[in-house]
Amino acid sequence: MTHRFASHCCEALFSNAAPVVTNELSIRPKKSAKSEDADADSEAEPAMEKCFLDTMAEIEGSIGFLMTDRFASHVLRVLLVVFSGESLDSSANKQLMQSKNKEGIKVEGKEKVETQDENRKVPESFSKALEKLLSDSIAGLDTEKLRALATSPNGNPTLQLLLRIELSHFGKQRAKDESSVIRTLLPD
Repeated sequence: MTHRFASHCCEALFSNAAPVVTNELSIRPKKSAKSEDADADSEAEPAMEKCFLDTMAEIEGSIGFLMTDRFASHVLRVLLVVFSGESLDSSANKQLMQSKNKEGIKVEGKEKVETQDENRKVPESFSKALEKLLSDSIAGLDTEKLRALATSPNGNPTLQLLLRIELSHFGKQRAKDESSVIRTLLPD
């Protein structure tokens, strides 16, 4: 994610794989309450869902660094949007995911999979991962450091996305939580 060219490949991979998670949800077999308990241990997570969760586990502990890295910050923003279930093609998300100095590198074979501005359906595990991603992103940052992130050319768009996702997905009640992004940024 931190390599100049590999980061573009990661962005393309995550962007193209996100709709697959939604498709896996729609083809997941419906179970009755009785059989759900019996099969809970035997059924594994769908393949793409597990890949995204494994990616999240892989970057755990490095999120603070990735937020300000010149190349990885873009990939992290794509992951945030994927976990939130928001559209990757919405103009607001496209603007936050790409820098003003985007190199214009094209990944051959990349096809546009998602064309709607609608939110995608995501598994419950993504909501948990998103919540962990939000809390990990500000772990160890006090108000002063988080405000300094707002002036960073790479950290600012990530902070904007974190705030928007936190407020839109977890509501204003989350602002009362001591470990929330908005509460850390504006403690009063």
